[in-house]
Amino acid sequence: MANIDLSIDYVFKNEGGYSDDPSDKGGMTNMVITQEDLTRWRGKAVSEADMQALTPMEAKRIYYFWWWQPLSLDQVFDQNVATAIFDAAVSLGVPSAVKCLQCVLNTVSAQKNAPLKPLVVDGVVGPLTLQTLNLGQPDAIITALSGTMHEAYESIAEHNPALDKFLDGWLSRADRLLTLTTTANPTQ
Repeated sequence: MANIDLSIDYVFKNEGGYSDDPSDKGGMTNMVITQEDLTRWRGKAVSEADMQALTPMEAKRIYYFWWWQPLSLDQVFDQNVATAIFDAAVSLGVPSAVKCLQCVLNTVSAQKNAPLKPLVVDGVVGPLTLQTLNLGQPDAIITALSGTMHEAYESIAEHNPALDKFLDGWLSRADRLLTLTTTANPTQ
């Protein structure tokens, strides 16, 4: 079963540290944790200094409770698939990432004539989503998820031109998922 400890560094590399870009509607962020998120997590208002001082240990706890657990990633058999889904969710949000995943699983399962029925694309990881995911081919899932993330990022930039400046970085992030495949890591 997948373990957040084996995925967290991958996500931290994609997220970087503290940022307060006026174009980012999330405002101040650190490791993708927004000021609003940290305020809710700590149960009290947080300052810019608090945001800058956010530690990877605390960010990991927040990731675990607000991203990893809602995605049921502890129940995913393949660590690299779990890492890819986790990274997509941190970037796109849990419901959007799950919808992307469900579309991917419907496509990948249909291509291999899987006996499972198509998933309802509802943004919720339920038993059928987990079963379909765990029966799938990890490299096919990761590759298709990378492509679906490309489409999601392009759609975000198209619908909000102020975010277009982030598009190249987002697309690079989607491409980086391919490093999780056995094709990219033949020793796996």
